[in-house]
Amino acid sequence: MKYITVDTRDAELYLEELNKEDQIPFAISKSLNTLANMIQERVRQGIQDRFKLNRKTWVLNRIYINKETRASKTDWEVIIEVNEPYNILSKMEDGNDKVPVAGHSWLAIPNKAIFKKPIMAGDPLKISNLKLHMTPKNELQGEQETFMVKSKATGTPLILQDTAGKKGKARKGYNKYFQSRILYTLVRKVSVPAKLEFMPTADKAIQDNFQQVFSDTIQKAIDTAKK
Repeated sequence: MKYITVDTRDAELYLEELNKEDQIPFAISKSLNTLANMIQERVRQGIQDRFKLNRKTWVLNRIYINKETRASKTDWEVIIEVNEPYNILSKMEDGNDKVPVAGHSWLAIPNKAIFKKPIMAGDPLKISNLKLHMTPKNELQGEQETFMVKSKATGTPLILQDTAGKKGKARKGYNKYFQSRILYTLVRKVSVPAKLEFMPTADKAIQDNFQQVFSDTIQKAIDTAKK
């Protein structure tokens, strides 16, 4: 977890000088929650600007603030999280090379002509559902009439699906050279770009709005304070 610290001491001192100490918890928590909302919106806008989104609403909703983790009068902290099950966005914060794990030698890169959306667990063409295995002829084959070949040009392993006799969506991505369609390209590593920019965006949102947010909230705290 990464943190951005907001210095609230000037706001606290100002309210103390006005003998409004009892309004400090309200003013601080309200200001932090308002800033958090601004950060959330800016991060979401940045995602729309820098990412190609197939499931826009789903992706933007991953930038999430839980009601239970907002700032309160007794806890001046807000948690803004990247709440996602597949680590799609969060891995693009720092950016690095993604390599195979759990004993695997290759990463399977889906063919975008066929897989236009994230591949869900129940998809029969998800590579783990293909149950690829070596045959007695030392050929790699799997479910859904899939098999592996190596590109003559690059030596890159490819997972193909036989599309003979198939029509419509089942032939999407058909490759005349292989007389079938390429489902996956296997690679040793893939570069993950650092384009989420969550922390720089959050920091900039605070710098741009800190003064106005705290001024407005302090004024509201003074106006609503009991006489």
